This record gives sequence, structure tokens and C-alpha cells, in this order.
Amino acid sequence: MSPGIRYLKRPLHPHLNAHGRITVRHRGGGCRQRIRTRDFVREEPGIFDVIRIEYDPGRSAHIALVRSRNAADEGTSRWKYILATEGLRAGDQVQSFGQ
Repeated sequence: MSPGIRYLKRPLHPHLNAHGRITVRHRGGGCRQRIRTRDFVREEPGIFDVIRIEYDPGRSAHIALVRSRNAADEGTSRWKYILATEGLRAGDQVQSFGQ
């Protein structure tokens, strides 16, 4: 399984309630979207490698999948989505200075 697939948490249906019924009239279904959880705080210090830049249908900005270089991190704590800045490319290094 690709590391990016694990972060596609749940489908986003803004016009459906908890029972799956349409609650807003005159709105089409549109393309099914999935929510990608982003790490806005970035508390873990260290160097992260940018794996790839992806399109996020929920926002106008692109997001970057980054991997931690810390060998102690396992599973989902090693992979994170962050907002991609202008000029960020795959293979770049991103450093976080969290306390």
C-alpha cells in the first residue's frame, strides 16, 4: 500500500447528513473526495524528506508528503502531509524546529 493512501481518511460529502441522506436541494453529487490530514503544527523537530507533491481537492494549495529521517519513528508518525510552499519539489529537505 502506498504511504499516501493511508492518509486518505474518509470521504467528504458536504451535502449529506450522518445517515447519508441529501440535506441540501439542487446540489449535484460531484466527484468523490477524500480528506487528507495535514500536520499544521509540526511539533517533531528534525529533517524531513519530501517524497512527492500532491493535489488536494479540499483546498487551493498543493500538499507535500514528507518522511521523517528519525529511525525511532514508526508507522504514521514517520509520514506526514504538510502544505507545499512555492518552489518545493520532490527530493527536497524540510526542517522543523519544534520544541
